Amino acid sequence: MLKGRREPEELGLPDTMVCNVRGEDTLLAPFPSRGPRYYPCQEPPLEYAVPGKVPELDFEVLLSDWESGCLEEGRAAILCGWEGERLRPEYVRRKPLPCQENGLFHTGGHVRVTAFSSGRILLEGFRPSLLEGRRKIMVRREVLWEGTPALPGGLQKFGEAAKAALEKARCPGCRELHYASIG
Repeated sequence: MLKGRREPEELGLPDTMVCNVRGEDTLLAPFPSRGPRYYPCQEPPLEYAVPGKVPELDFEVLLSDWESGCLEEGRAAILCGWEGERLRPEYVRRKPLPCQENGLFHTGGHVRVTAFSSGRILLEGFRPSLLEGRRKIMVRREVLWEGTPALPGGLQKFGEAAKAALEKARCPGCRELHYASIG
């Protein structure tokens, strides 16, 4: 996230890498260092190159992720903070699609709770860091827990998020956010 509006050529970037969001702030979406530009939400790249002149500027690293559901695979993902708290989405589809991504979140780090209709839960933490003179972003992905509820003692703070993810995984044709701070 860079403060203020900037043009792609000023930053040494192609037009497709910059979009202005949050009023006057500019969100940059660098391409992953390796692999395709688009990838499945459940397998995000964990290494990014910070492009152009951006490393020379004051910026903040934000991660993008979706709350999503997928009936065919009986899987749903919701996002929460490191204490299990609800997060505010950056974007919610006006006309949500069944079994697809419903809400987009930008965070400085978050926990993704993936639930399967079988009752299995996967808790993953994602934390970004800047390396190599601010030219590379590495996202640390950590599996916090995997299994069927009940959650272990130290992870009970994710109980409500896990419950919401299980409801979403079992919701036929789901079109709604199940765990978000709206309003």
